[in-house]
Formats: sequence, structure tokens, C-alpha cells
Amino acid sequence: MPQTSHQIKPDYSKLVKFLITPLLEFPNTFSVDCEEYNQGRKIWLRLDIKPEERGRVYGRGGRNIQSIRMVLKTAAKLAGQSLNLEIHETVQNQERHRKPSSLPKRPISRD
Repeated sequence: MPQTSHQIKPDYSKLVKFLITPLLEFPNTFSVDCEEYNQGRKIWLRLDIKPEERGRVYGRGGRNIQSIRMVLKTAAKLAGQSLNLEIHETVQNQERHRKPSSLPKRPISRD
């Protein structure tokens, strides 16, 4: 295949949304951050996903996320780039600062 003077670079944000959105129950609950380093040769993708959606993205035994990574890395390789994908869980303030249970503790009876 002949090399051209300009290569088309994939839109990784759109590609990752295309791959992940069908897996989610609530597709608007995740976000993608894409950064380029080393004059566009290294791509860093960061996904923020709610904990309740994480299992859907990972899949059984991590099969979904492995497939998604393979597609993204293959697209990057064809464009002459390298890609790293990080997944972060979005934690809401309410979950992070949950109040202790208000139920009284029962004494342990030893008969």
C-alpha cells in the first residue's frame, strides 16, 4: 500500500462512544477525555463510568473491554500512533459520604 503525505487520524472520542454506548443502560452517564502527546503520536483516552455501568463495559471476564481496547489500538496502529485507555469510576458525593446506619445495634446474647 503506497504511503500518502497525510494520514487520516481517527476520532477516538467518537469511536469509543460508538463502541461503548450500546453496552450501557444509561448512555449519557459516561464521558471521554482524549489527549495527544509527542506531536500526536501517543493518544491517551480516559473514560469516566459510573460504578453500576462498569460491569456492562467490562463484560464477563473482561471480554468487552478487551475487544474495545483491541479495536482502538488497531485503529491507532494503522494511523501510526500508540494508544492507552484508562477507565475511571465516577463516584457521586452522596455515595462517598454515606451516613452510618441509624439502626440501633443489638447486643449479642450468649446463651
